[in-house]
Amino acid sequence: MADIRLETERLILRDIEEDDWVGVHRYASIPIVSRFMAWGPNTEQDSKDFVKRAQADRSEDPQKEVHLGIVRKDTGEFIGAGGIWRRDGRLHEAEIGYCLHPDSWNNGYMTEAARAFIGFGFRDWGMHRVFARVDPENIGSIRVVEKCGMRREGHLLKTDWIKGEWRDMLIYAVLEEEWNRTMSF
Repeated sequence: MADIRLETERLILRDIEEDDWVGVHRYASIPIVSRFMAWGPNTEQDSKDFVKRAQADRSEDPQKEVHLGIVRKDTGEFIGAGGIWRRDGRLHEAEIGYCLHPDSWNNGYMTEAARAFIGFGFRDWGMHRVFARVDPENIGSIRVVEKCGMRREGHLLKTDWIKGEWRDMLIYAVLEEEWNRTMSF
């Protein structure tokens, strides 16, 4: 697949490059960043392995997973990563996910990036539905998906094994027609 580059008002979302493992490690090695994730905190090797997987996913045809680095336009700083994953070709649905360095939290960057991922799913992949799985205790991520126009569809009880315990997940989603009615990209 061709290189992917999305631009928002303040961000560039671009394919993850080999040297980006340093930027990934800068946030992925911080325990508070990965507290709701099945992975982390990362070792240097974990961060390098993630970058290799992200690059390998680019060569699939059709591409099922897109992982993009989140870079600030004003400084060129690599502040996080996120992406979109096709879940079922027949259903035309995809899942988004994201992670950001805590120094960049509460500035609206993640909402801006998540909107770009959702827009990509509808515009470039022709999805019918885009969803996100969010830990009920992850208040910041709940705010992000709600600001993106996603609505809560369900609460899955003890569905994910994370860091030695079963965790609940909230399902948030937006349909293409809802997105086209309410969001501009």
